Amino acid sequence: MRGAVALLALLGLTGCEDRVVYFITLKHGIATIELRQENLWHDGIDCVGAAQCVDVLDAARKQEEKDATEAGATVLASGFQLRGNELDQVIRYTIPVEKLSEPGQLVPVVVQRPSDLRAGRAGVPSLAVMHLAGSPTTVEIAGPGVRVTGATASVPGVPEIASTVGEAAPEVVMDLLTRGRGRIHVVAPTTDTDGKIEHQEPWIQAEPGLADLIKLRGLLID
Repeated sequence: MRGAVALLALLGLTGCEDRVVYFITLKHGIATIELRQENLWHDGIDCVGAAQCVDVLDAARKQEEKDATEAGATVLASGFQLRGNELDQVIRYTIPVEKLSEPGQLVPVVVQRPSDLRAGRAGVPSLAVMHLAGSPTTVEIAGPGVRVTGATASVPGVPEIASTVGEAAPEVVMDLLTRGRGRIHVVAPTTDTDGKIEHQEPWIQAEPGLADLIKLRGLLID
């Protein structure tokens, strides 16, 4: 599955953390989101010593706030949380569904029931979550929803890339909230190119004073 994962990495959130977690509440076309990057890896944070590390972490937090705001979100809170020895980055925000733009992962949709089509109504904005079939990503929907599974062969460019790497285009799963109102919980573990879940040991205790300095700088949030 190595080539397939590399081929559509955009469909599985991977980065410098053990996992990415979304808690999403959707109502009246507005998504309220808590995005968590759990157990940040030290090799994704280029720093030495508590003072430099807290500066790098704060800069990353501010950049995430800036990116969210520029995308049309209203940021409610951002910062860090300590879970035992693990350090998580957390941002909470609201955003109109149509402005969500997580590449390949969170997909804005419009749901039209047969009655909407007959009456010429536009339908309601809703949300779908896409991920690779067979991946460790999990999606839980509280509210009416459906799961659709299909090949990516119809996605522009995918067949050509699949042919180049000598593998079949993988299947994807789309979990869809069908009434535009409800809650979605997504857990996307970071995986290697073979699809195996990755984990790195916590590191903040190796930087003496870092946990205290994060708290002193007011970067810890509930």
